[in-house]
Amino acid sequence: MQEFQTLAEIGNKSAQYNLGMMYLDGLGTKQDLVKAWAWIKLSDEDAQKEQELLANIEKHLVEDKKQEAEFYYNSIFGSFGKQALVSQLMPVFNDRVEEVRPNITPIKTVPPKYPATAQLKGIEGWVKLSFGLTADGSPTEIVVTDSYPKGVFDKETIKAVKQWQFEIVEEDLSQKMDYFIAYQFSTRSGFSRKIKNAIDQVEALANEGDFLAQYYYAKYAPIVFPKKKVNSTEWFYKAAQGGIADAQYEVALNLLEGKGCEQDKEKGINWLLKSASGNLGRSQFKLAELFLEMDNQEKGVFWLTKAVYAKDKEIAYELAKFLDESSFQQFDSKTVLEQLQLVDEKAIDTPIRLYELYAKTYADLGNYEEAVDYQKKANKLMRKISKVTDEMTQKLELYKSNNKS
Repeated sequence: MQEFQTLAEIGNKSAQYNLGMMYLDGLGTKQDLVKAWAWIKLSDEDAQKEQELLANIEKHLVEDKKQEAEFYYNSIFGSFGKQALVSQLMPVFNDRVEEVRPNITPIKTVPPKYPATAQLKGIEGWVKLSFGLTADGSPTEIVVTDSYPKGVFDKETIKAVKQWQFEIVEEDLSQKMDYFIAYQFSTRSGFSRKIKNAIDQVEALANEGDFLAQYYYAKYAPIVFPKKKVNSTEWFYKAAQGGIADAQYEVALNLLEGKGCEQDKEKGINWLLKSASGNLGRSQFKLAELFLEMDNQEKGVFWLTKAVYAKDKEIAYELAKFLDESSFQQFDSKTVLEQLQLVDEKAIDTPIRLYELYAKTYADLGNYEEAVDYQKKANKLMRKISKVTDEMTQKLELYKSNNKS
């Protein structure tokens, strides 16, 4: 019932209806016709489809209970009705859109080559990628998080980034680096007219109220038109109001970071709750992290469980690492392994840490043969970019020893 209550209070109409029905039938709570009538009526404020049900409930209410129901409805309508929630959820927009980056200094960068085929065909685009760092500052586990056109520039970008080098200190090793690389023929005039026309068409649809177009305009307009100073948060917010879960997640992150709007943790959490209700695993995982940071273990574990069952491939690796480092009895090594098996290994270049986590997880499960195999894979990849650490060598010897016994 708590989940329905939480979602009902951030405007989820299905949750408001289900909460009302639980009060009506006495499911998980004491039967309460007053609250049943009020929550069902609130869920119906737009559709007006539950008039018959509401009338049937009213027949079982005496006059003073009808007045109490009206009073309770006005109370929740004033707090959780559609218009009331606009002020509670709407970001206070501003022009602060710069990225906050870890304090890690690149000491060597190599520009990627423009693919010959793309150059001949006049194709332009971009690649966004994320990667971790080894102890000597070499990029590892490089992942393309977004690219346009798909797959055209990915290979050359990864090839170049693998040659980069960073000056870091030990605490930087847990940081993820995010980079954007554009491929265009003229840096002075920006992207070609073809790409600009495509985004102009998306903008036209976005202005007509197309929620999906609003999401894509928020995502790509700042890349194609950097001088326009498009506030992505405003467009993500418009799409989020249309129920686009990914847009709701982006609004939440921007509110938490104060990107394109004033920082507001409470509103950020409310938007995460909205997108989490659509079974978006990354929202559920973020909620878990936030509630655990606030020492609310009950809600943290609740949303962590939801994230595990969501089987969201986009956060499976990060979730596996989080579960491995946690001490929750609900999530054992088998759960970690299930998340790891959702990860697309081919999408990660130089997945050293992924293989090490596989090895550790198999060892925890007593399968030392697999642990040896995965640690060997990790050590082999490390040799290609740097020196194998003593710790990695010791792990392999330990797994071999346990495998023999």
